[in-house]
Amino acid sequence: MSNPSLFQLEQTIYVLPREDQLWLVERVIRHLRQQAATTQRAPDAFADQLRMMAADPEIQRELCDMNAEFLITETDGLEA
Repeated sequence: MSNPSLFQLEQTIYVLPREDQLWLVERVIRHLRQQAATTQRAPDAFADQLRMMAADPEIQRELCDMNAEFLITETDGLEA
């Protein structure tokens, strides 16, 4: 532990009664598990949102309109 604040926190925890130490450890573990679960769900939630957008008729209509707008540019004979 290189952080003096962590060392102080550790020393403070050691002074607590055993039941309070266990309670604190359980809370920290629960928090870490919730964070891990949220981190794992985030990409899935993003993918779900993308799927919903792709299936949305208004989004599809807007994409068709954008394709029509750029059709002239795509057929101008210039290559990238």
